[in-house]
Amino acid sequence: MAEILRTALVTGASRGIGNAIAAALVRDGCRTVCVGRDRARLEEAIASFDRPERAVPVVADLTRPDEVRRMVQDAIDALGTLHAVVHAAGDGGFSQATGLSPAAWEACRAINLDALVYLTVETLPHLIERGGGHLVVISSVAATIAFTGAGAYCAAKAGAKAFVDCVRAEARRAGVRVTTVIAGSVNTPFWDRHDLGLDRARMLHATDVADAVLAALHTSEHAAIDEITILPRDGIL
Repeated sequence: MAEILRTALVTGASRGIGNAIAAALVRDGCRTVCVGRDRARLEEAIASFDRPERAVPVVADLTRPDEVRRMVQDAIDALGTLHAVVHAAGDGGFSQATGLSPAAWEACRAINLDALVYLTVETLPHLIERGGGHLVVISSVAATIAFTGAGAYCAAKAGAKAFVDCVRAEARRAGVRVTTVIAGSVNTPFWDRHDLGLDRARMLHATDVADAVLAALHTSEHAAIDEITILPRDGIL
C-alpha cells in the first residue's frame, strides 16, 4: 500500500491542469499548498474547491529562485512536511524559428524549464531527508514530438524531460519517486490565447490529467510509475 498522502504542493494551481490537480487532491483529503502568481485568481480558484479549508494559497513567481525558495519554506511551515510535489505550471507561445526573439525564448525557457529546476532544487532535499515522497511533473507531447512553430516550447519541454529523467535516477535509491506525465492537447485557458484551429471538444479535460496524477500518487509502495503518456482519445490532434 502506498504511503498515505496527507500533504502536497501544487504549482500552477490557479487554473487549468494545476487547478484540476489541486482540486482533486483536496477532494481526496490532502492538505494542499496551491501556488500561483496572482493572489486574487488563486483565492477564487480555491473557493470553488469542495473543501477549501484544506487548501493554502501561496503566491510566487517560479521563474525567480529566491521566490521559489521562500515559497517552499512557506509550504513546509504551513503543512509541516511534504508528501508530494506536483509541478503543473507552464506556458508557451508559437513562432517560427526565424521569428523567435531572444525575449520570447527566455520567457518560454524560464517558465517551462528554469522553474522546474528551481522547484526541484528546493524540494528534493526535503523529500530525501524525510525518507520518501513523490515528485510529479506535468509535461507535454512537445517534449518528444517536434511541431512546426513551436521550437522554443518543444526545446524547453524536452530539456525539462531530460532533467526529470536525471533527477529520477538520482532520487530512486533515496526512496523518492519521480513521475513525468506527458499530456497531449488539454482544453484549458491556454487555448483562449493560442488559436491553432484545433477542435477543443476533442481535447483532453484537465480532470483527465488530474486522474492520472492521483493514480501515480496512490501507486503501491512496491512500485514506481516513471512516466505516463495520456492523449486525447483520437490521438495527436
